[in-house]
Amino acid sequence: MKNEEFNEFENQTKYDIIRLEDEHKDDSKKKEIIDNLSQELEKVFNKTKEKVKDVKDSEQTQEFFEKAKEQVEKMVEATKKALEDFKEDDRVQDVLKKLNNTFDDVVESISKNETVQKVGQSVNDFMARDDVQEKIETAKDATIDFTQKVADGVKNLLKKKG
Repeated sequence: MKNEEFNEFENQTKYDIIRLEDEHKDDSKKKEIIDNLSQELEKVFNKTKEKVKDVKDSEQTQEFFEKAKEQVEKMVEATKKALEDFKEDDRVQDVLKKLNNTFDDVVESISKNETVQKVGQSVNDFMARDDVQEKIETAKDATIDFTQKVADGVKNLLKKKG
């Protein structure tokens, strides 16, 4: 799952919550449950985005997105089921909090995964090498030269037509 796909998933989930709120707008207890779900989902989305921001490895990013998506789907389904079987107690809130805590544990385990850390460190080590930095600088210089030549060519072309 890519960043754009995760954003689409987040937007779709928020839309589904709005529809769910609309279905139960006349029942204050159910609306409260849905509001709590919405708050918990917001936490999951924010935690996921925060973790992914710090990760340079696309495999790890993919894993964060997939786990977050699974977690959100479980939370939404658990809430929908609880709304169907509604009883005035705290079981729904407990389920949501447990699911969110489970998600925190999954995120933590991904972050601490030795293989993922090694891959991330390998990428950082590779990028820090002098020969790689030299190649990057050479590529930057070549890009600047090329861009300058294109700009000069456009200027000459415009001067001839002007």
